[in-house]
Amino acid sequence: MPTVVDSTHCHLWTDALHVRQLAREARNKWDRGTYVRLCVNTSWTALEVACQDALNCPDIGYRFKGNLDKALASASVPPIDWSCGVWQQVRKLQERRKSYVHRFASLDDMFPAASVADEAIQIVRDAIRSIHSQASLPIPSWAGLDEAGGWQTSSNFGTAWGTAYHSGTTSEELNTVRVSVVVGNEERLATVFPAGTNALPEVERILQSVIVPINAIRVYENGELTIDFIVNMRGNV
Repeated sequence: MPTVVDSTHCHLWTDALHVRQLAREARNKWDRGTYVRLCVNTSWTALEVACQDALNCPDIGYRFKGNLDKALASASVPPIDWSCGVWQQVRKLQERRKSYVHRFASLDDMFPAASVADEAIQIVRDAIRSIHSQASLPIPSWAGLDEAGGWQTSSNFGTAWGTAYHSGTTSEELNTVRVSVVVGNEERLATVFPAGTNALPEVERILQSVIVPINAIRVYENGELTIDFIVNMRGNV
């Protein structure tokens, strides 16, 4: 099922998942290396903003370890033990990122295996969970996402598409409530209800069950557009 991106944090995190998948699908070491390095950098940024949010401190990114320690102390949150567990792994990931961004890595280091991207995602996810737990905050739902598509072959509806007609309605009737789905520049009629029907449950059902990335869900009552629900779904046009 495509992911509904409802925040900048979710967007950033699914970017990291997306390039991880591209790294897995890459057919040569050049593409793979590019996607892995991008995954390390993007997932690291997701970690920085998650820590900033959890501790209400906007300046953690630069000098990450020192600033994070200060932010924890200022928020009266127990300190991190950097010598073991996930935070030890975070330090190693930071050094790897530095080798890609701030230092001149050797040519061999520019071709990391796809497993490096897998490891980066897992470390960052564990660290995000850890910092929120340490701050006694709920773990953000986007951190639980673990899939984002790789190369997209098409964003069209596909060859099969059907319209559901309820309570005796027909395609010719105008005095109805119609729910349509938009993909790219194409709009298809999804459901037709009798006049006066509350269409919001149907909008929610479509949003939860659609299997292609959609751009919008539209509701028409008696031929007039009453709801134009724009959907930020990963992979849409």
